[in-house]
Amino acid sequence: MIVSINLFQLPLDTENLLFRIKGGVQLEGVLNKTDEEGIKAGFKEAINELITKVNSQAFTLSGLSGSLYMWPKTHASTRPSTLKEDSFCKAILKYIRFEISNTVKQASKRRSLKILPLKVINLQIHFEVTRPDLLQGIVIQHNNMSGIHFKLTLPIDVVVFAHPEDPWGKLQDQFVEAVTEQLSAMDKCIQRYTNGKSVPMPQAYHFELQEKPTLTTVIYPAGISDETLQPQRKELHAELGLGDKPVFRRRMAYRFPSDEIAAEYLRDIHKYIPAPNPDEFKVALVHGSYIFHHCLQDYDNDSEWGAPFRCLQVVISWFNLQGYIGKPVPIIAEMQNV
Repeated sequence: MIVSINLFQLPLDTENLLFRIKGGVQLEGVLNKTDEEGIKAGFKEAINELITKVNSQAFTLSGLSGSLYMWPKTHASTRPSTLKEDSFCKAILKYIRFEISNTVKQASKRRSLKILPLKVINLQIHFEVTRPDLLQGIVIQHNNMSGIHFKLTLPIDVVVFAHPEDPWGKLQDQFVEAVTEQLSAMDKCIQRYTNGKSVPMPQAYHFELQEKPTLTTVIYPAGISDETLQPQRKELHAELGLGDKPVFRRRMAYRFPSDEIAAEYLRDIHKYIPAPNPDEFKVALVHGSYIFHHCLQDYDNDSEWGAPFRCLQVVISWFNLQGYIGKPVPIIAEMQNV
């Protein structure tokens, strides 16, 4: 019997634009109490103040080259004649460089594949402090309780998807909302994982889910093992109606084009291979990512005999990237010794 199974479609390889907003945002405040509850309260208040700042005229975004600046709250920019309220958001491509996955770019040249490379537009966060209306008076308070001042940098990493013809004004509102939501999620992370006087640093991870056209962002605390994070992952699976297959392990995070440049090996190449005739072949696909290993890789001359070892490397890489094992993929010599 011949069974036809549709290939996994690439929801992220479309004409859509992906805006990635990154930057180290300074968080500072005062702890009136140094017990666990006092620390949580101090950080919550500081993040709420930061959210207020994001929702003000002080919040500024720029391209990495610095040639374009924008103020999302007021919809102003240094290109007012082009980036108007009702302008198509794709107009920003004239002023900001964008990234494209090189693997997808090469695959899209094949006539047998219909793939439009996803454009990633990187934006940098700033806060303007020179506006007269942002200046505040100096307030001196006397408090018998000695407070402890804290200051740290939160690593904001937000993604916003947009159709090229979405209105620019509406998209700027989405920028503010997305950064606000991530700060709230980071607050929840701090509230959940603060232990005594140990406060975790929240970090954003983006994941690609099947049949979902956008990325799903999860905030995890740095320095905490995947085993400890298992309850949080179970909650996410229940909330999103997912099964028990691994989805949100750190190693499964989405790779952006800049990550591919630093990578030594190709990943998930089945996505970019033309589908065979479904009337002649049964197609089954892997869930999750893997590394593509092949003969003559790593300067090993294993031509005509190394294929089984390379297949085993691919399988082991899948277990590694799903977080089931923590050891690197062994080289051929190591496998031969075993």
